[in-house]
Amino acid sequence: MLRVLIILLLGISIVGVHVIRAESLISVKSTPPVVVKTFPEAGNTAVDPSIKEIRVTFSKDMMTEQMWSWVMASKDSFPVITGEVKYLDDKRT
Repeated sequence: MLRVLIILLLGISIVGVHVIRAESLISVKSTPPVVVKTFPEAGNTAVDPSIKEIRVTFSKDMMTEQMWSWVMASKDSFPVITGEVKYLDDKRT
């Protein structure tokens, strides 16, 4: 019984060390960019149809030379694109 307990405690301590090391490697700098804000707000199902612009703010600077893709869950949920897709200057909110 004591031997099992010792082995179990050693295993837990080894796993704990790896978790601590992994957490120390995770930082804002080391993780990929994520969406931090959208306009209209994500999940809003009552969007004013007169809105002509969708804005997405990322947590990091993004490459802006034609670097985007579109994912369509359904035609009903996808906005109509009427102009050229572009990135805005970061200073604009």
